[in-house]
Amino acid sequence: MLSVGDYAPSFVLSSTDGSEFSSDALENKTILYFYPRDETPLCTIEARGFSAAYDSLKDAGIEVVGVSADDLESHNAFREKEAIPYHLLCDTDNQVADLFKIPRYQTPPMDIFAKRTTFLLDTDKKILEVWDDFDSDVNLHTEDVVTFVMEILEKAED
Repeated sequence: MLSVGDYAPSFVLSSTDGSEFSSDALENKTILYFYPRDETPLCTIEARGFSAAYDSLKDAGIEVVGVSADDLESHNAFREKEAIPYHLLCDTDNQVADLFKIPRYQTPPMDIFAKRTTFLLDTDKKILEVWDDFDSDVNLHTEDVVTFVMEILEKAED
């Protein structure tokens, strides 16, 4: 898997806003998180956490982008149901997850998902932090990410 200090690869994916989202267009620090499925319990908790922090992150100049193998129809339903304010991108063939070298896991009958992984990208797409250990409580994940991001911003201002 890509790690701190590596550069995120360029990619283009369909977004819930109807556009083709290009990572080359990112101008701000970005929380890019990969999650297994729309509307599953843990993925919903994660999306709600990033949604709750979204305004504060946006005010601080941080983008949030979610990626999963679900299709646009599923993403749009999930986004509407949970009032998700940020892009959800469709990586239906897991090609972008593969570019990031994210491990996959399989659930019956034959669904294959990228492992839940979050990257913090700098403005030049350099990876500043990676979260991929969710043996602890996923409920705390967004809080951990947001706290880390805000601490980086405070240090940058000093």
